[in-house]
Amino acid sequence: MSTIVVVRVTPVASDLHPYDVDVAGLYAFEVAEGVPDRLAANAALDHFHGRVAIKSLDDFEYDVLDRGGNVLEPCPDQDDYSMEGEASLLGRVNSLEEAFGCSPAAPGCL
Repeated sequence: MSTIVVVRVTPVASDLHPYDVDVAGLYAFEVAEGVPDRLAANAALDHFHGRVAIKSLDDFEYDVLDRGGNVLEPCPDQDDYSMEGEASLLGRVNSLEEAFGCSPAAPGCL
């Protein structure tokens, strides 16, 4: 079964490049079946950076969140962009609840 994760993009600079003003937000990804949990963050981040153009990467922080809102750390031993094909962008979302198709009151959700 595939895994859904969310990449949270947070600006850390006060003066963003004009091309980057709309980048911040939440992006839902489906990580391919068979990808180990410890590499889900790598797959989502690699796909994100391969698909979303950002002029100034250092102006943002990038976190990968699971269904419970926990931060998933990328595996430092994995080569950058080596897992780009192991995830698919589902789209931008307004909340974790929207990404995971649930409400906070549902079992297993936030």
